[in-house]
Amino acid sequence: MKLDYKSLAGIVLFIGAAQFILSNIIAESLYPGYNIYTNSLSSLGVGPVPWIFNCSVILLGATALIAGYLILKTFNDKPIAALLTLSGLGGIFVGLFPSNFSIIHSVAAGFAFFFAPFAAIACYRITKPPIKYICILLGLISVIGFILYKTNTDFDLGWGMERIIVYPTLIWAIVFGGYLMALK
Repeated sequence: MKLDYKSLAGIVLFIGAAQFILSNIIAESLYPGYNIYTNSLSSLGVGPVPWIFNCSVILLGATALIAGYLILKTFNDKPIAALLTLSGLGGIFVGLFPSNFSIIHSVAAGFAFFFAPFAAIACYRITKPPIKYICILLGLISVIGFILYKTNTDFDLGWGMERIIVYPTLIWAIVFGGYLMALK
């Protein structure tokens, strides 16, 4: 079975998002007293098993970079490739500079939080309904979450608001990755 760039892009997006979700579940489980209300995702990078989160977010960022390149080669879509690259670089730097490197970490997380939702939205350009609408919806949920997060409007979710930014883009990466793998 020979894989083309499109299928490979789907595979790396799927693997990147899926491993990050599963790694977070493991890291949260091994962090005594971890609570999504009082602890950020990034606190996993300085917790009892920091290597799980840090390696996982670096891998997530790397898969976004690879997918961006493969999407550029397949669809010649520079905006999606650029958005994936910027969010991927953010993810890599989040892992390389955990939250105890506060300024670098905050800028890197901002890149990931800001650019990933717009990558999801931009995918309307290369997808067909209903996936097109799912990509837009998941991206918009994340953008709204980002705006609420940056304006300190958390609706009493605490750090759970951070997940309203991150999880929709992870779901998008899995859905869009599956779409690319199945696309003929």
